[in-house]
Formats: sequence, structure tokens, C-alpha cells
Amino acid sequence: MEDIGKKILSAEKIELKKEKYIEHNYSVDIVYILSGVVQIDYYEFHHTYNDGDILIIPSGVTYSLTPTGVVSFIQIELDYSFSLDILGEFSGIVCDSKREVDRDYIKLKNIVVTLYNEFATNNEINTLMLNSIL
Repeated sequence: MEDIGKKILSAEKIELKKEKYIEHNYSVDIVYILSGVVQIDYYEFHHTYNDGDILIIPSGVTYSLTPTGVVSFIQIELDYSFSLDILGEFSGIVCDSKREVDRDYIKLKNIVVTLYNEFATNNEINTLMLNSIL
């Protein structure tokens, strides 16, 4: 069985109070806003995200998160090679609930929460379950 640690690099719930820069991330980052307001800047995009917003930031992108007050979010880092394996030529597609307001992201949000809960609890015990999700 493939090691889940090679697929999911991290799964964290973060409370951010000040600006944070991510330089040239080498993973595919999924950011799901749980509460608060944050501006996320990458490439030429500058959007304000609120409770329930979700986005996927491709590998190799420098981005910043600037909260208004305190923002709570789940951040999952997926291995770039793994994302290429599952998405192939579509691996550069950016999922962004601000840019695609009419798109329903509930399934992706549920997967993100499940991955976070299982990974954060005990990633060794839940490897089989996580592999089935991925």
C-alpha cells in the first residue's frame, strides 16, 4: 500500500492573526475558510474570502494570506506528483469559490474536512480510509 504521507504532506487547522507568505509552495494547497475574513493574493488575483469559501492553489505559486482580525481555516498540502497522478493534464486547474460563485463545492468541502479530521487524529491508523477517499 502506498504511504499516505507521500500524498498528504500536511493537514492543519490554522488560526491566523497576521499576514503570512507562502513562497513557491511545492505542494498543491487546499484552503477552506472556516470563519473570519482573509485576503488571498496570488498571480494577479486579489480576492477576499469569507466563511465557507474554498480554493486550490497550484504548485509553484507564491501567495499571501492577510486576515481581517482572526481567520480560521483548514489547509491541506497535497504532494505535487500525487496531484499530477490523479488530475493529469488538469493539475493546473484552480478551484476558487470566489471566481466560480455558481459552482457547488460542497463535496470538495466535505472531503477536505474528512481528510483533516482523519489525518489530524492519527494518520497511521487511518491510512486505508484516506487512501479510499483519495
